[in-house]
Amino acid sequence: MRPIPCILTIGSAHMELVMHLQAVPSPGETLLSDGGVVCVPGGKGTQGAVALARLGARSVLCARLGQDDYGEQLCRIYREEGVDTRFLGFDPAAATGASAFLLEESGESRCVVWRGANDRMDREQIAAAFACMPDILSLQPDLPFEVFTAAAQEARDRGVPIVLDASPLAPHYPLPELPELEIFCLGEDATFLYTGIHPYGTDACLRAAIDLTRKVSARHYVIKLGNRGCFLFDGRRHHIIGAYPVVAADTSLAGDAFAAAMMIEYVRGGGQLLDACRYANAAGALTVTQPGNVFSLPTKDELVSFIDKNGLR
Repeated sequence: MRPIPCILTIGSAHMELVMHLQAVPSPGETLLSDGGVVCVPGGKGTQGAVALARLGARSVLCARLGQDDYGEQLCRIYREEGVDTRFLGFDPAAATGASAFLLEESGESRCVVWRGANDRMDREQIAAAFACMPDILSLQPDLPFEVFTAAAQEARDRGVPIVLDASPLAPHYPLPELPELEIFCLGEDATFLYTGIHPYGTDACLRAAIDLTRKVSARHYVIKLGNRGCFLFDGRRHHIIGAYPVVAADTSLAGDAFAAAMMIEYVRGGGQLLDACRYANAAGALTVTQPGNVFSLPTKDELVSFIDKNGLR
């Protein structure tokens, strides 16, 4: 029987207000919307941890919440989703982070995030979380850089491989200061941000990946290409894995599902990244067929069924 990976996610958590509307108001204008409003768990830490739990990992989340109603709601949801919440921090001096997400009928979106208690995670909380003995640290790039680097250094000191899914990536993060990553995974926009190269076509992907090796130390580089699949590079060899032809309803959480599936299969397969990315492509494809919130992330059974019907590419 293949092992069940234990994956520690260190990242942000907040409550997200999602409002659907025809168009955002102009300055000074008030609009009425009949598109509906919903509150859902948000933050890269939340999305990554729930995606991992739904796909069958022992998912452990280290995040910081406020001692308030939002914090209690988020903690309850994590437990219902099967996420290990032992290493959540509840801050008495800061409120749980929050965000407002405005989605227009045209497909354009706007988001404002207030990080709140996320900014107050400390080294003691980070160090305590490694008591779960993780196979991988899933490091999320939406935390203050000093927290981000402290988590990476703790993983390095303990010999825990680090996977950084840098989508989105804060442009001011000095990534060369990080210890060597196991996998550096990023999307097309982040690839262009860091290399100035649009990853369109094999040659451009390879040039971008080679440029990334000069900026970020990693064993493997994975560029997510959306409906074109993904590109892998290990410093010597490269591969392109094609995407599944599905009709996309919402692409917003596809990258989180991809990264979660990749990490799980990477551990279960003994470090075979090519197979892990094939599995991850299937997870990303299945995810885009559903509305984009954590409650629609695919489960392991759903992904197995999708692969049974469509094959593993």
